[in-house]
Amino acid sequence: MQHIVIPRFVRYIKDAAFSKSGLASVEFEGDMVEYIQAAFGSCENLTSIMLPNSIQRLSGGVFAKCSHLENVIIGSDIQSIGGYAFNECEALQTVTFMTSVPPTEGGNSFSNCNDSLRLIVPCGAREAYEGFYEYVNYVEEDCNRYNISVVGNNGDNQVMTMVSSAMMGEEVACSVSIEPDYILNEIRLYKADDETINIPVTDLKFVMPDFDVVIKAEFVHLPMGEGNLEWYYEIENENVSVTYQHLEYAADTTINHKEVVVIIRTNTLYDKGEHSEVTREYIYEEDNVVYWWNKTLQEFTVLYDLGARQGDNWVIKVGPASLTMHVDAVEQYEYEGRVFKMMQVSDMDDLFSGTIVCGSGHLTSFFPERLMQKGRGYCVDGIRCYWREGELVFKNGDKDCDEVYQEYHNGIEEDGPLTGSATLNVYPNPISGVLFVETQNFASLPTETYRITNLMGQTLMSGNATSENQQIDVSNLPIGMYFITIGGATRKFVAE
Repeated sequence: MQHIVIPRFVRYIKDAAFSKSGLASVEFEGDMVEYIQAAFGSCENLTSIMLPNSIQRLSGGVFAKCSHLENVIIGSDIQSIGGYAFNECEALQTVTFMTSVPPTEGGNSFSNCNDSLRLIVPCGAREAYEGFYEYVNYVEEDCNRYNISVVGNNGDNQVMTMVSSAMMGEEVACSVSIEPDYILNEIRLYKADDETINIPVTDLKFVMPDFDVVIKAEFVHLPMGEGNLEWYYEIENENVSVTYQHLEYAADTTINHKEVVVIIRTNTLYDKGEHSEVTREYIYEEDNVVYWWNKTLQEFTVLYDLGARQGDNWVIKVGPASLTMHVDAVEQYEYEGRVFKMMQVSDMDDLFSGTIVCGSGHLTSFFPERLMQKGRGYCVDGIRCYWREGELVFKNGDKDCDEVYQEYHNGIEEDGPLTGSATLNVYPNPISGVLFVETQNFASLPTETYRITNLMGQTLMSGNATSENQQIDVSNLPIGMYFITIGGATRKFVAE
């Protein structure tokens, strides 16, 4: 055994796991290991090791009798090192601590080591370390070394994680893993309390004068099921006209004991009877997987596996049919200072192939429209804009999202786009009593019927539209969002 990789899901390494092996090098895939028992004793071929920041405890004898071990780097979260942890590490030259506070417990952790062993500690920490460990005569402050940290933000909180350190002019590669729900928004280099350098994230390579840092990062997306969300996709109609599909977060509900988000999906079509098709879709996200309610099978199916890696597959059930999605590549995408995970996916019949940007969705169509449309003659063909809490988070290319938003936006308190030659307006909105419904140019009145449905699509009220200025008493409706449909046109309104 020459080299091992500790997988990212390992949190603790047991006693004697690698003792007396031929191990020459150790690599930690993630930053999750918290505790290592006496696992590496007498690994005589081990020459250096870098312990991740997550490690809080090293037990007594953890690296004892590693006779060729020369250099050790101990991460920033270390709290305790047991007695004789590095006993008889005769070749040990330097132990670099990333924390200014000496770990407790083993004052004799470095017994029977090299007499010239040096502890390298952060700038300003020498006094704390001097005399703390027996058998150590040399404590040096490293005031020329920059600690490299990443700063993530989920909108409410900020987290900073140190990932490595490097001298000026030194090139270093380090792995970054941000906690779920966080977006990496800057790299921070700091040398002392009075000297901090912040570098906005614009690429995966960050270059400073006399300093070159290469960051290999694993970024986590913004959850799709949270916040006020809104998408616009382009629709290409049979007559080659371009209209828009509008997706909008409407409310939360529960299906099969799962807390789900209701997405209102509106396809505005000008060549199919000049009308809008409105449906309700239900999604939720759990463990980086977005699930979608299959109305035909009455069960949830995987829509996106956002944690998938290159070579992975997942199956989407669309009605009675199914798609097997294959991940061809996983890349990084930078937009407005934010870096997103991006997956290139494909399926055998090229029905949902394309690009998925984690946190935004599929760039061709959020849902697998080519199966959902069943040959109805129009094509959802590309995302235009995506908003979160009113903020433009993503847009594709140089197209003007503000123009689309102003012309076609169909928000709760606004009238939507005209549906062909007939219009449908409702007011006031929100409403607590009588809803006024204006219908114009519906040729079949007064035989047209109106239908009021809830978020689940259940019809709560219906009747005949007897005039172009209809009044409907909705005072008995519970507080919430509803839809009224007349003659193929649909509008949202809120009862309060």
